[in-house]
Amino acid sequence: MNPKILWLLAAVWLGAFGLVGSAAASNTGTTTQDNPYLAADERELINGGENMFGLTADARSWSAPDIRWPDLSAGLNIGSEELYYYWTRENHYSVLPKATLARPLSIYVGGDSIAGGPALGFRELAKTDKTILYFEDVKKSTGIVNSWFFDWETYLQNEISDRPYDVIILSMGGNDWQPFYKGPSTIAGTEWMAEYKRRVEAILASVSRPGRLIVWVGLPAFRPVSLKKLPGVVNAITKDIFASRPRTIWVDASEIVSPSGVWVKYLTDSHGLERQVRVSDGVHYQWHGAELVTAAVWQQILSSTD
Repeated sequence: MNPKILWLLAAVWLGAFGLVGSAAASNTGTTTQDNPYLAADERELINGGENMFGLTADARSWSAPDIRWPDLSAGLNIGSEELYYYWTRENHYSVLPKATLARPLSIYVGGDSIAGGPALGFRELAKTDKTILYFEDVKKSTGIVNSWFFDWETYLQNEISDRPYDVIILSMGGNDWQPFYKGPSTIAGTEWMAEYKRRVEAILASVSRPGRLIVWVGLPAFRPVSLKKLPGVVNAITKDIFASRPRTIWVDASEIVSPSGVWVKYLTDSHGLERQVRVSDGVHYQWHGAELVTAAVWQQILSSTD
């Protein structure tokens, strides 16, 4: 072949290669410039540094913003990228965004009748605090043990878990001093407690999502002789689970309305007045008791926001 023709073909080929390379570089620069997350990744990748979470850019593997969950109020399917939620917070580390009128916190309260306490409290709070969107789901006579009657794990998984709730508050266990159906029969025995823990962990797993806070409100002390041991047994299990996991909080209702772990009907308020906190059945909350428990839960929620 004529050397001039070879030289011409080589020049065309090199030019095309350079053109493609320039286009690719230009595209990368545009994408990085428009996407601060990718820009940060590129800088960290070049510098070999780590971000505040101790993960390199390679470990984060950010995807395009338009295919990630942008906000819990925007739809029903919750994204799976944990760090994205932290980076969208103003301080880059809070579990929840700040509650505002433009972006209120969506709060769900569910459980057996003992959940009626925080349900009542948040119902009243939502009347005056418009930074809250509140939903309650109290189902009497249910619990962890009697899943043959109502299965909380399945219900939460199928009906609640993928709804746009920022906070899920659960409280149950008041009906659980009984054998498991076709399971461990010795109440508070080793196998019984292991199965109880397994079910509570399954409930947590069913509702746990990035960008969401899960609060479990423990049981207060009970007055009926047949139920006196119940709170101590199940509280030890739920506290062990919720006081140590990411994005979870355990609230000690017994400490709030049952001083020294003993059932009382009245407590003295900050003004020296006696206020009724429990009803005469020895199990449920009176309004002021519900108010005290709700205040403690709300304070924990606020401490988890920006």
